[in-house]
Amino acid sequence: MTAGRPRGEEGAYAILYALLVVALVSMCAIVVDLASLRENRRETRLATDAAALGAAAALETATPNPRQACENAWSYVATNLRITVPATTGCTGFPTTVPSPCPAFWPVAVGASGAYTVTVAWPVVNTSALLTSPDAAPAGSTTSQPVDPRTDGTEPCQRVAVSIAQRQSTAFAGLFGIDQSTTEVTSVARATLTSGTTGRLAALNVLEPTGCNVIDTGGQGSIEVGAVGSQPGVIAIESSGRENGIDCPRSSPWVVNAALNSSGSHVRADGPSGPGTGRIDVYALNPAPTGNPTQAYDPQVAPPRNTILMPAPTPLGLRSGATPVTNIYDCSAARSCPRTRTQYLTNLTSVFGASATGMPSPYAAAGAFPTTPFQLWTSHPGFAALRDPCKVTNSDLVRVPAGNWYVDCPDLSVAGTLVFAGGNVVTRGSISVSNFGCFAMNVPQLTATCPTVVAGVVTPQAAAEGILYLRTGGFSKGAQSSIVVERTFTYLKNGAFSFGGGAGALYLRQPLPSGMCSGTCAEARFDKIAVWSESSADQSLGGQTNLSVTGIVFTPNSLFQYSGAGLVVQTKAQFWARKIRLSGQGLLRMAPDASGGVDSPVSGVLLIR
Repeated sequence: MTAGRPRGEEGAYAILYALLVVALVSMCAIVVDLASLRENRRETRLATDAAALGAAAALETATPNPRQACENAWSYVATNLRITVPATTGCTGFPTTVPSPCPAFWPVAVGASGAYTVTVAWPVVNTSALLTSPDAAPAGSTTSQPVDPRTDGTEPCQRVAVSIAQRQSTAFAGLFGIDQSTTEVTSVARATLTSGTTGRLAALNVLEPTGCNVIDTGGQGSIEVGAVGSQPGVIAIESSGRENGIDCPRSSPWVVNAALNSSGSHVRADGPSGPGTGRIDVYALNPAPTGNPTQAYDPQVAPPRNTILMPAPTPLGLRSGATPVTNIYDCSAARSCPRTRTQYLTNLTSVFGASATGMPSPYAAAGAFPTTPFQLWTSHPGFAALRDPCKVTNSDLVRVPAGNWYVDCPDLSVAGTLVFAGGNVVTRGSISVSNFGCFAMNVPQLTATCPTVVAGVVTPQAAAEGILYLRTGGFSKGAQSSIVVERTFTYLKNGAFSFGGGAGALYLRQPLPSGMCSGTCAEARFDKIAVWSESSADQSLGGQTNLSVTGIVFTPNSLFQYSGAGLVVQTKAQFWARKIRLSGQGLLRMAPDASGGVDSPVSGVLLIR
């Protein structure tokens, strides 16, 4: 017997030690399993964050694609968690375009791979429990946090949620009958594509998505984009440089064809700091498979080797297409745009008449143009002397008073002087101005004389806006003739314009001068649009000795051709065209007024939960 220890107590200590060991092992099991759960949850959280942001990227484009968003989510999950994308993910149940209006519910996509079950939810409505942050609501809460439009946006179809549930075996808790545990995390992201706010104001927007030779200066012409106030001048070129899915052909190997020659032709974007300090953004400069950097432009023509293309182009991160303009002025259901519906152009066409024939109805929309009926223009006494009411000959001088007028002619030919003093004019067919003829629209003068344009200003100026709507055919002008269209939205429904160069004046001004009116008055419907044509026919502009174009020239489906003859032409217009070709030896300079253009979208994705 050991001195100092009572007989028979050795067994009691053994039991106590055994209990302590069990407690310690249990604590270690809990600590190890919780650490494992915590590490797995952290890894899964990173994966859901990346997947949600990757999914939202497919919703921030000009053509949002929910199915692609789901596929993006799975791609990110598979990469980050090192798993295989299963054959069935549920993504095929998502649409490839966003329905209009945004649906209140769409079945979620669910797929499983190994220990992971992935759920992709789109859209995420304001009342969804997915918008509940576990850090801001009690565990198990089924109600959402109040939506903050500044963070969460207002459009459910721009939000997407990714949830990952992970099953895992426990290391020690199985000793206590807990063989498996499941963790689940959810992340929500949204696209932040907004138009017409604080984005990049590009003077020239070239919208061809894949083709080559989309800017062509091979004909010795040049183009310069000036600074817009304190902001640099910008040229935005959206082509990926993969024509028909392959590289550019050898005959036109570059997206931007700024030819290496001795003629002095160049493409340049200037900034407040001087020539060549603006930006030329080219989508093709993005890495493959999205872009095709090797065929974006010829390195020999750009700095540091040369200044034919200046500055050296940089990648364009987002292709917006024509939607920055159409979202504002014709956000109809057919266009599937995310903004509040503003079907100004659709409404105008339906009221003024979409077919070639028939008297238009007055546009009586809220706070809109005068509701007086349209009249046949031949009902005006000034046409009594015309031998042919569709031809204004060299000796004819005609002034039509302000009002709503319908020109029921297959082609209105103007070789004399024709002045519409104000209001709205709808033509059945085309307008052609030739010889020394003059066509004037919305110029409130009292005589049938061609308005005077001095230093880009017409006299007299219009006090109210007007609309010139050509239902069919084009709008053309000869070299010595003049077109003066003041504070007017000119709409060619299916035709193109051809404004030949020469000594005559070409004056086109958008309806809303800077600072005249807020967005609630009538002019705001087409406030910045000078000319709108969605025809695929070529649009052409010749060098004019007296040219002034202010506002947006919107021809998103056309090749825009500028042909100069040694002239330097300055314009305040913003151009949206599919392609642009410069010929002759003229120089076209453009720098839109800051209030007379539409910004490209501010793009990005934002993790909101």
